[in-house]
Amino acid sequence: MDPFPDDWEFLWVFECDPEESDEVYTRFDAEVDENRILFEVWPHDTEVILRWWRGKEAAGNLELRWVKGISAETEKGVSALNVTFLEECLLPLRFQVRPYPSIAWGTKWRSVCSVTPVPSVVNPQLPRP
Repeated sequence: MDPFPDDWEFLWVFECDPEESDEVYTRFDAEVDENRILFEVWPHDTEVILRWWRGKEAAGNLELRWVKGISAETEKGVSALNVTFLEECLLPLRFQVRPYPSIAWGTKWRSVCSVTPVPSVVNPQLPRP
C-alpha cells in the first residue's frame, strides 16, 4: 500500500499500541469515549477491516478490499484515516477517530469500475458475469 502511515502516525490516530500477528497484519483496538474501534490492516493483501461499537451496539462493520493506500490526518484536535482504493469509481473513505468517530465515503457517478457487476434486484438488466 502506498501511501502507508508510519507506526507513530497510527499511534497518534488511535492513541494505543498495535497488536501485530504472524499472519502479517496489524490491529489497533481503541476506546474513544463510549466507542470501541477495531482497525485491522493487511498491507500486503490490500485489505482493511474496520469495526466500530457504541457501547454494546454495533455502529459499523466495513471489510475493505482493493485498498491502494492509507494516510493519517492528525491536526487541530481531529485524528482520522483516509483510505484510497485501486478502483477509480470508489472515492476515498475518511474514518474520523477523534474527537468522535464518523465515516464519510462515496462512489463516482458515471465512472467505470473494472470489477464485473453482479446482477441485482435493483437493476435486473445487468448482464450475468
